[in-house]
Amino acid sequence: MIEGRAELVELPGGEKVDAIVSEWMGFYLLHESMLESVLLAREKHLKPDTGLMMPSRAVLYAAACRQQLPDDDPSNDNWSDMYGLDLSPVLEAISAAQLHRPQVAVVAASDLLTEPVVVADFDLAWLGIEV
Repeated sequence: MIEGRAELVELPGGEKVDAIVSEWMGFYLLHESMLESVLLAREKHLKPDTGLMMPSRAVLYAAACRQQLPDDDPSNDNWSDMYGLDLSPVLEAISAAQLHRPQVAVVAASDLLTEPVVVADFDLAWLGIEV
């Protein structure tokens, strides 16, 4: 067994593999540069022209949706009197930070305001690393 980051490990004798199977999909497609890691592993280890990438395609969708902001959450009322302490300034800081970075959330179909549209469609067999 060979352990390590796929794009950094060395295969015995510089051999190439028939397939690369990865499970990096979901939120981490672009956010944590996992796409680049998979493409680098493909360039280094996959047999040219005959090697198989699984998954072989990544499609990114976007849709406008209704989402509750941290300030609107009814459970936030408890922050002003938590065991006799007013922690509402902490809640304000958390809320402000959440508005400035991506959030992972489950969005119900009923909260979609538009139909999803394809923003990007990546063919992982041919996509260049300079994404």
